[in-house]
Amino acid sequence: MKVRPLTLADLPQVMAIQDECYPDVGHDSVEIFADKLRVYPTGCFAVVVEGRVGGYLFSHPWTYLRAATLDRPLVLPPNPDCYYLHDLAVAPWCRGRGAAQAMVEAGLLESGPLEIQALVAVHSTQPFWSGFGFRDLADPPVALRLKLLDYSPDASYMVRGFPEA
Repeated sequence: MKVRPLTLADLPQVMAIQDECYPDVGHDSVEIFADKLRVYPTGCFAVVVEGRVGGYLFSHPWTYLRAATLDRPLVLPPNPDCYYLHDLAVAPWCRGRGAAQAMVEAGLLESGPLEIQALVAVHSTQPFWSGFGFRDLADPPVALRLKLLDYSPDASYMVRGFPEA
């Protein structure tokens, strides 16, 4: 298993993994994934097992207390104050091999000087993220709570490295 930078050639496999892992939540289109690769390539990772992409992570600098809008071009904030793990997925055939952990660690290393990391957890993955020190935000602002509904009914905003989490 190897974590490496994601490439445009990986996007067909990324789309298949997204469809398989998130059939019931909001999606990004292939054009949006390509845009993220163009705008912030150093935050885009693939895990490869036996020559196949088994998972992906899209991450980038962002603004605290904002959830990224799904299926919209990425516009990085001029003064980011957190690092956002936007989309992580591991194909069912690749699970149990440490792929998710390896990609999350790569993404967190990319966060550099940004002390706060944030994400939106779906599919009851809060326990997984808690293992990396993320915690549910105790009382998110109303605008953020409404934005989370774009992801899924069970979505929660999780943060790491901030005392109010």
